[in-house]
Parts: sequence; structure tokens; C-alpha cells
Amino acid sequence: MKRAAFLTMVFLGCVGMLAGSCYKESNYSPTAPQVAGALTLTVVGGSQSIPADGLTQLTLLATIAANADPDKRVITFTTSSGSFVGAAGVTTVDVTAGSDGHALAILQSSQRVGPAIVSAVVKGSAAVSAQLQIQFTAPSADDVIRFVSPPSAAPADGQTVTLFTVAVSPTVSTGTVTFTSTAGTFPSTPVPIGIDHTATAGLTSPKTIGAASVTATINTTGGSNGFSRQASFRFDAALPNVITVGVDNLTVKPGDMVHVTAHFTRLVGQVSANTVAVFNATDSKGNSVGGFQNVTVVQPAASGSDSTASADFLPGGTAAPGPITITVGTDPPSVTGSIEITVVAAVR
Repeated sequence: MKRAAFLTMVFLGCVGMLAGSCYKESNYSPTAPQVAGALTLTVVGGSQSIPADGLTQLTLLATIAANADPDKRVITFTTSSGSFVGAAGVTTVDVTAGSDGHALAILQSSQRVGPAIVSAVVKGSAAVSAQLQIQFTAPSADDVIRFVSPPSAAPADGQTVTLFTVAVSPTVSTGTVTFTSTAGTFPSTPVPIGIDHTATAGLTSPKTIGAASVTATINTTGGSNGFSRQASFRFDAALPNVITVGVDNLTVKPGDMVHVTAHFTRLVGQVSANTVAVFNATDSKGNSVGGFQNVTVVQPAASGSDSTASADFLPGGTAAPGPITITVGTDPPSVTGSIEITVVAAVR
């Protein structure tokens, strides 16, 4: 009896030793539920829907065991639509999980409305994977880019710079905005989008009066994505800040003539060509005296800031001797300038 018990113990011990020598962890095949839970894929922030504007981004988070083997830490992300940030048009990207088992990839939407199937796979272990469906929804252009309190008009003086600002979606973290106009000029270089999600550019006025359409177009790495906004604008007559009046003679006899030259200047740019100059003459009591002939409209002079108009003043043969004030203005009204001359009695 004792011998039989001893043989049984020896046999069981050998079986145990053989079993221990054959087991290897690398040969262990997990069950299906264990494979399914070995990798998870989520969206940072939770939302699985973004506009199909070619700009909006969301962050994908793949998670594996923090103590996974070194050769099982590379996660391959793939998307059926849109692309991963890093290089234009990339739909597959490898990311090595950190010590916490997390791997991040940033998905940028396409301009095609519809679902994007995003998957994450442990490289070299195709069975360890996870999928998400991201919806690219039809975007509103106003949500992507819009003008912020756009100005409506500027003087057509050839130099005034009017600022236009657009705001872009807070989801747009990179890119530029191109500003154009049917009249006047913007700088040719696109404007980078700032950290406040705005872009501003200056429109330099032309010297031609008229309407304009200003366009702001948002760009991505691959060029324009087609999202733009327009604002109506106009260039009005550039009127003078100062009018200086000169004459060829400070005295005139009844029946004679005085040539009057008016200089129209602005603090910025030039007064618009063909602006109507208005000439008037009054006596010391404020009564109109005489008349003007050969009146010209405002034309640019030799100086970059000067413009002139002229007329001939005729006091008339019956004008009473005394002071005459010649005043020059514009139509539409602006500032005026004046000079005083004297009508002297004719010598008999």
C-alpha cells in the first residue's frame, strides 16, 4: 500500500514538471472577448460629427495595455475619408503608444459629406483592432468664415487703406485667408489665421469712384477649399481737407477779369478727378457779385497730393468799388477756401 502511494506521488510530480516545462506565455491565445478589449478607440471630447469643410479636426485616442510588449505598441490608424494631420492626403498613419498605452492621431475632415470609417489596429496583430464611424456633415459657410463688421465705403483717393477682418471657425487651427477685390488692391500674400481665429488685410483705394466686391477665401495646406464670403463696398469721391484760393491780381476794375486758381489737398491721397468745383463771389454785405466763366472741374496737379480747378471772375461793368470775397467749395459739399480782392474805380 505504501509502495503504491509512493508511485502515485512520483507520477503526479512528473506530470506537473512536464506541464511547467511546456507552457510559454507567447503561445497563449486569448479568447475572443480578450482580443476585442485589448484595444479601444475613442474621440477626445466625445463628438463623432464634424463639418465637411476640409478644415475641422478631431483627435482620436487609441488605448492598449500600458505594459504591452515593445513590438506590440505601434498603432496603425486608417480612415476611409478625410486625412490625418501631418501630410496632405494621408489616410494611414502609424503612431507608437506612450508609456500610458495611449496613441493619438488627428483626423481632418474632407469636403465630402458622409461617413468616415476610422480604424485602429495593433501593427503586426491584425486581430487586435477597433473601429469608429465619424460623420462629415454639410457645413454652413458662415460657420467657416464670415466678415466681422465690414466697412461700407472709403474715399477713392489712391492711398487710403481700409481694414477688413474675417473670423473663421474655432475648429480651424491652421491655414490662411486670401483677400481680393474687384477694385482697389489687397496685398498679394495670403494672411495667416491668428490664434484668435481671425485674419485682417488692408484694401488700398483706387482713384476711381465706383462699387466693389470684396472676397475673403479660406485656404488649407493643399490650397483653397472653396469657402469664401463676399462683402459689398464702394469708393466715394475723395473730397479735400483744405482748399487754398489764389488770384492773378488782388485788384480789378469794373468790366475787367481776375483769373482764380483753387488748390484742393487731402491729408491722404488726392482729391478725386472731375470733382465739381463751386465758385462764388460776394460783397461786404454778403450779396452775390459778378459771375464766373471758363470754370474747370478738379484735376490732379503735378504734386502727388495737389489737385486744381480754375475760373475767371468778372465783377461786371457796374460793380461798386470795395472788397469782394471769392469762395471756392465742392459738390458734393466739403470744406471751402476763400480770398479777398478789391474792385477799384476805373480811372476816367
